[in-house]
Amino acid sequence: MGMTKYFVDENGGYIGGYDGAEPPAGATEVPTAPDDARQVWQDGAWSAVEDLIVVPDTISDRQFFQALAVPPYSIISQAEALAAVKTGEIPVAMTALVGLLPEASRFGAEMLLSGATEFKRAHPLTAVFGQAFGWTESQVDQFWIDASKL
Repeated sequence: MGMTKYFVDENGGYIGGYDGAEPPAGATEVPTAPDDARQVWQDGAWSAVEDLIVVPDTISDRQFFQALAVPPYSIISQAEALAAVKTGEIPVAMTALVGLLPEASRFGAEMLLSGATEFKRAHPLTAVFGQAFGWTESQVDQFWIDASKL
């Protein structure tokens, strides 16, 4: 038995402990495992658990469209946000994104955008829309956090 070595990814997220096996490419060794799986390796230490921000699993349709309509996002107009929530009308910017999807995915995306009462962070279309807006995964998470506070 060798000695267990602990590794994090490029964002400081804990990958795991390895004893004799090779960690994933790009992994960085750290001296210990975290006490809590939510901790992140930052500036040579594990983050405090109470400092961690939790990304909500879901946000309401009102939170989603309102966040898209206000700074710092301002991707759609306030009138479009209201129409989306009141009648399910899909904002122009979102319609353009739906048009970029494969034909087989468009109807489902339109149904989701016009009829969902909540949006899930883990839904595959969330990542697609985030990419279309030019957002990283962290920026999508931040959008979800910001929206959840509205």
